[in-house]
Amino acid sequence: MCLRPALSGKVSSSVRTEFKSGSLLPPRRTSSFWVERPTSHEGCARFDFVRTDRRPDAVAVAGDGTGERLLGVLVAAVVLCAIDLQLNSVLTTPDWAYHHRSGAWIAACLLTLAGTAAATRVPSAAVAVGAGLLAGGVLGNLVSALVNGGSVPDPLLIGTHQGVAFNIADLFTLSGIVLVIGGLMAVVIVNRDRLPPPRRVERWLLRRVGL
Repeated sequence: MCLRPALSGKVSSSVRTEFKSGSLLPPRRTSSFWVERPTSHEGCARFDFVRTDRRPDAVAVAGDGTGERLLGVLVAAVVLCAIDLQLNSVLTTPDWAYHHRSGAWIAACLLTLAGTAAATRVPSAAVAVGAGLLAGGVLGNLVSALVNGGSVPDPLLIGTHQGVAFNIADLFTLSGIVLVIGGLMAVVIVNRDRLPPPRRVERWLLRRVGL
């Protein structure tokens, strides 16, 4: 019977302190790391943990540069919000292009802003830039709604009364969503070897779609 993971040899007390939830986690501020390597023992699969002086390239240390990315997102949000408010005050908005927002929309905006702050933990420049654009667009519309009695002005018009009305904050928001999604996809692809193996239901679905 093969058990996973298995440790070869004796484990020192310093190594035991790094053992958590069935795996050895690489220590954060040190120059050596523990990595899992498959081996064979009497015809069965076995996994040993060995120390290496080189961090695996695909492993990203959570929290590195998070403060700088968070500060960048906050600055971008404030600047883009100011640009949106300035344009809304300069451009003329017809009465029909004011769109009333509900309390649920305000709550969703606050949750989105919290999500953009959390996204700065991902070590990706694309995700950080997208989070800044998204936060700026959401904050601009949120402040516009608060200063206009719950209605957001959309001075940019395509067509007449039956056309499309939007503002620059909407463009910031859409651009940010595209960048965040693209950046997260890139991070997942680069670190795909760190993903857990597919479960039984997932394997069944993959077989059903021919993958």
